[in-house]
Amino acid sequence: MKIMPLISHDREKILRLLRQRNVFNGGARRIYVETSSTPPYEPARSLYKKHGYQMVCLLMDFYREGDHKMIFMKEVCGIIPQ
Repeated sequence: MKIMPLISHDREKILRLLRQRNVFNGGARRIYVETSSTPPYEPARSLYKKHGYQMVCLLMDFYREGDHKMIFMKEVCGIIPQ
């Protein structure tokens, strides 16, 4: 299942979107999110880390020279948030 890019980094909106997409009840085991390595995206990276996401891949110079794609992953098997 592919989830559309998120504009807002608000935790409740993210969880609501995941519930709507049946990520937790549909048997998903992992959630992947991606972002840029540049300073304007630091709030997104901090949010992902705060909520248990770990960086699993770094694609160097993906967007342009010095702007890397960072892919984070979180295991969700058996987790159903309230």
